[in-house]
Amino acid sequence: MKYLYKIVPFAVFAAFLNLFAVSAKAQNFQYTQYYINPATLNPAFAGVESFLDFKFGYKQRWRNFDDGNNMFYLTAFGAIGSTPPTAYKKNSLRVSNPIAYDQLSRNKNVKRKHGVGGTLSSQSSGPFETVDIGLSYAYHIPVTVKFNLALGTSVNLIRNTLDFTNYTVRNQNDEFYRQLINSQNGDQNLFRIDFGSVLYSDKLYVGISSNALFLEQLSGDEFGDFATSGSYDLITGLIHEVGPMLELFPSTRVGYHELYGLSWDMIVRLRYKKLVYLGLGYYDDVKTSLLFGLTLNGKFSLNYSYDHYISDLNDFNSGSHEFIIGIALFNKYALENRIW
Repeated sequence: MKYLYKIVPFAVFAAFLNLFAVSAKAQNFQYTQYYINPATLNPAFAGVESFLDFKFGYKQRWRNFDDGNNMFYLTAFGAIGSTPPTAYKKNSLRVSNPIAYDQLSRNKNVKRKHGVGGTLSSQSSGPFETVDIGLSYAYHIPVTVKFNLALGTSVNLIRNTLDFTNYTVRNQNDEFYRQLINSQNGDQNLFRIDFGSVLYSDKLYVGISSNALFLEQLSGDEFGDFATSGSYDLITGLIHEVGPMLELFPSTRVGYHELYGLSWDMIVRLRYKKLVYLGLGYYDDVKTSLLFGLTLNGKFSLNYSYDHYISDLNDFNSGSHEFIIGIALFNKYALENRIW
């Protein structure tokens, strides 16, 4: 039997549940390495890679609590449509017309495609758990020879559950506690729709998206409705070759939440021989992160981050570990990831 008041005073738990319920409605799942899988933040990124991009992520956080506070997700995003011109350049036979590839690369019909994908995520904190199932769609159109524009949307079904079965509360008559207990066993189902767009090339991307723009409760009580304000994210990235074997990849995120205002992140990574990278991240007076990634045979990737909190959260958290495994499936042309 676990005692909730030993974990954190109930008033503090109420505030924490507030924050957790809000974050459960957000689309990026609070992952440090969202830049590796930006389609979880912006549905327009679905189909940016011209193969099936499968990823599994796991994060262990709030390690100073007795209860588990973990997050995981499974995602798969891919493209449906024409083969990208770079595939012909890398795999075609020599032809008598030397400008054939250049003509092909300028053919806008060749570069149009659809992006589709899905996500399954779960995060838990003591008695509270949320499960999110989502589908994404994007349409990609060329705007110049080098740049494409994608417009996307996502729909998500979210289930929040609150279960005090294995807990004992010091004050059984606490008003907030009684409200939670009487909220249809703590079950709540939500439906969310979001939109996004991204302008991208082989070396650059700029995207903007919404989080919880449209959020509708399908069933359950109001226990999680502490705040339903939407938020918006602007993310950018630029790959710069600093040498024959080195690539620098700075990326940023600027977010605006209707309740909490502005926030921002800055990530810088340096990759050697398209094989291994090291990097640092800074997240708006909340945490700093050490980043590491490894790519094997252009098909498998392993990514790791360690978070050190520099805000008041450091009193509760001795650091968070996050792992993301990536697999490129049906990549018959051996195309490289645009975003790594």
